[in-house]
Amino acid sequence: IFSLADVAFGCAANAGNDHGVVSLSTTIEYLRPGVVSPLKAEARLVRNGAHVLTYDVNVYDGSGAHVAKCLATGFQTNVPLPR
Repeated sequence: IFSLADVAFGCAANAGNDHGVVSLSTTIEYLRPGVVSPLKAEARLVRNGAHVLTYDVNVYDGSGAHVAKCLATGFQTNVPLPR
């Protein structure tokens, strides 16, 4: 579940950017087990600073049950992403 939330954060934070975003910190709360597959994660931008980005990430199971909530913070680097 954590890996899925982390990948959702990384995809959202790096999508459409010229430079990479790396994780600064991540906290996660597990709300219930994911009983029905597949799991789905949604990442939403909360703060877009000059270098620090914060995302809320929510994980749901196949029935729509809220499985976990995550707060992920990243740092906008000056390293270009490959094209």
